[in-house]
Amino acid sequence: MVSPHDPMVPPAGMSVAGVAAESSMSPSGRLLTVALTMRLVLFAVFQAIVAVVLFAGGVPEPWSASAAWWPLTATATSVVTFVFLRWRARVEGFSLTAFYRPVRPGVARDVLLALAVAFVGGGIAVGASILLAPIFFTEPTTANALLIQPLPTWAAVLAVALFPVSVALTELPLYFGYVQRRLGARTGSAAAAVLIPAVFLSLQHATLPLIFDLSFIGWRASMFLGFALVLAWSLWKRPRLMPYLIVVHFLLDLQAAISILQISG
Repeated sequence: MVSPHDPMVPPAGMSVAGVAAESSMSPSGRLLTVALTMRLVLFAVFQAIVAVVLFAGGVPEPWSASAAWWPLTATATSVVTFVFLRWRARVEGFSLTAFYRPVRPGVARDVLLALAVAFVGGGIAVGASILLAPIFFTEPTTANALLIQPLPTWAAVLAVALFPVSVALTELPLYFGYVQRRLGARTGSAAAAVLIPAVFLSLQHATLPLIFDLSFIGWRASMFLGFALVLAWSLWKRPRLMPYLIVVHFLLDLQAAISILQISG
């Protein structure tokens, strides 16, 4: 019998045989490291590209100005992430669409469990953001003021249209669909499979946006750790929750994008 603790327990919609087939073409440790760190790096790379464009357009302090464009740098990063996942799906022979398909029967139970995870994890994320801001900043409102900045109206509308869906379709599938199972199989450790992807999911926010202020970097790197651990544990125990947690992720990011749209013009 396959237990939820077994690193070879299948992701949503995949048979045990399918996972066994994947294990025969399992990625190297170096490739898993790339998968864990690619978003952290690409957020900064795409922000640098935005800064160059702003510099060419004569914008003063282009790096500072580029920070406001983080929803679109996240979108570009998510496109690259999706290409990476498609590539690995072809090489390793797994179905990428399995991450997005509900598994039947048991949908009603999965929806209720996903809502419970969202409630607990979301509460932890909000609480962490509020509690950590006074630790890193003398004036706690500084944190959100640095994060939620206005964009040109066209860019804010584009962010609402593209940012939530692109991130939702790639972030959880990368860390907890692709990396987590393979890391568990490689290390034989459920603790490593839960902890490591969660830590990197949280750390990636340090460069989204990349503002060269240690307080801001520390706040961004740590604010989602609790939520990430809840997601990592839940998806390790019950991978079939993935499609519903992707929807939750979409709604959370949509709220952030709408907040930016409301102050843009």
